[in-house]
Amino acid sequence: MSNFDFVSAFDIAPKDSQKNRVNDEVQRLESFFEKSLKDDWRQSFINRHGGVEEAPERRYIDRLVGRDGAQLMRELPGNDHVMLWLKDGQPVIYTMEPYHMFMEDYEALGKFCHKYGLTYRTESRGWYNPGVSTLIVISRNKKHDRKQGVD
Repeated sequence: MSNFDFVSAFDIAPKDSQKNRVNDEVQRLESFFEKSLKDDWRQSFINRHGGVEEAPERRYIDRLVGRDGAQLMRELPGNDHVMLWLKDGQPVIYTMEPYHMFMEDYEALGKFCHKYGLTYRTESRGWYNPGVSTLIVISRNKKHDRKQGVD
């Protein structure tokens, strides 16, 4: 036998009261982070994209591909905390900020974009729960538009 006592992970794991304090502190910091950055990051997005404006109604991705209604919303993976953005009154960008997406979701999003002549990218500076959600920016694929004769 060794002179050392056996210590299990259970013995050194934080107790429930410690976990609660840590969780409370994490939530407090996330809230502070969101309140501190939300407006600045949103305005930065607007500026980076040429002064786009939020669509006041009918914030459906369908409008980005020239359709009426909301049929495509059901096909779109990661569709959470969404916004349609307008430039000169016309839809130019659709954003969503899911909390998480799996590889299969990104694959489905790529297929969705290819099918409807769109492209997407992720950005790290989303304003909905900064640092927790991911900003996904979807726009028309200029290469696809040129092939189809669309400006």
